[in-house]
Amino acid sequence: MLYPNASSRGHWIAEILAALNRIQKLRNNNKLPKAKLIYRALSSFNDVTDNIIYQVKQMKKNLTPVDIDAASIVAVAESYQHWLSEALSTLGAVAPDDMFNELKELLK
Repeated sequence: MLYPNASSRGHWIAEILAALNRIQKLRNNNKLPKAKLIYRALSSFNDVTDNIIYQVKQMKKNLTPVDIDAASIVAVAESYQHWLSEALSTLGAVAPDDMFNELKELLK
């Protein structure tokens, strides 16, 4: 997180965990979608990542930011999307604890 001391940090982690942790089987063949298809769908939200980066840069709050650049934020988002795509394509669902641990590891 860019602002680890922010009071809303827990809220945003919970939002990420609630966003997508389960996927349904495809109707035509009753199989889970391939990771590539899931990743393409998740990648369509990259405009959201760009918007978040812009908004964070505009913030003028009394918080101490972590020294991190926009490219690092994008890299974390892409790594998480790849991990989630693979997990959903093989398991169909991911436990919130596993999602949290993956995010925590990527944000180190």
